[in-house]
Amino acid sequence: NVWLDQEWYDEFLQWDPADFNGIHRLNLPSKLIWLPDIVLYNVRKEI
Repeated sequence: NVWLDQEWYDEFLQWDPADFNGIHRLNLPSKLIWLPDIVLYNVRKEI
């Protein structure tokens, strides 16, 4: 089993409310947020 936890800072997922008529919160479907492609492979070698 493998658990993979990734975090990253996305500078495009923030804004200054003063620039957008005081809007402090935005709700949108998660499918509209870009996620990086992930490729996992097994690097285990036989001894």
